[in-house]
Amino acid sequence: MTKHLRFGHAIIPVLILILLVTITSCRSYRKVIKEPLKTHGTEFLIEQMKEHEIKTGYFTARFSAELTRNRDRMSFNGQIRVKRDSIIWLTFSPALGIEMGRLVVTNDSVKWMNRLESNYLLAGSKHIASLTHPLLNYDLLQAIIFGNDLTLYDNSQFRGGIDNKEYKLSVSHRRNLKKQMKEDEHIETIPFQHLWLDPETFRITRVMIRDLQDKDAGIDVEYQRFVEVNGFLFASRQLYNIRGGGNKLDLVINFSRIDTPETAGFPFTIPEKYSPINN
Repeated sequence: MTKHLRFGHAIIPVLILILLVTITSCRSYRKVIKEPLKTHGTEFLIEQMKEHEIKTGYFTARFSAELTRNRDRMSFNGQIRVKRDSIIWLTFSPALGIEMGRLVVTNDSVKWMNRLESNYLLAGSKHIASLTHPLLNYDLLQAIIFGNDLTLYDNSQFRGGIDNKEYKLSVSHRRNLKKQMKEDEHIETIPFQHLWLDPETFRITRVMIRDLQDKDAGIDVEYQRFVEVNGFLFASRQLYNIRGGGNKLDLVINFSRIDTPETAGFPFTIPEKYSPINN
């Protein structure tokens, strides 16, 4: 009994020392990453974030994914090809099966071909927003795939800070600088947005978007397992949580065979026997 008491008394100073060292280390680290922000301001974070973004013209990869939509769950594989600021092309296949569908998203259109049911959909770009989240357009979709910031939205209102050993950029009512439709005089805004940056690589590690009018609507993305591909860092594992329009989507994607070729093809030919999807 006495030995146990002595051991307990002996271990207490060690635990206190470890705690003090941990606290001191955290404070020192926080001071180090705070200094550039204190010296140069929020503009420093924005400049570094933009400098370290993926700027490749073409992007290709294979992926495996697990999707939960409301209570339905499915796993699938696929390919993705992107021509920056122009087109996103995806194919989908069961875990061990042939291609079951093909999707093409551009700035003004959505095309879907269902090989299992021999039908197709041709719709405007706003159709993808109606199925997922009201704010999800081409610019946002490309940005969250690459782990980049938005390209068409105002950067002047960001507020920089530090959160849990990472840089954090926050903005409310972020204005879209480009009108999505000629006849639409309303400039869309991102109601509320948070971005977390790795203090060493300045790559985005988390994204959070909220709709202030609908607390149940939101987009959350987490980026993991960054790999270097031809001079840039890409998150080979991405976790999505999208809520809006009565839908809840949870998606986990693991990317492989990531490349940035000089060019890529985007085939999408609808067979004559396929019928259009009316709804």
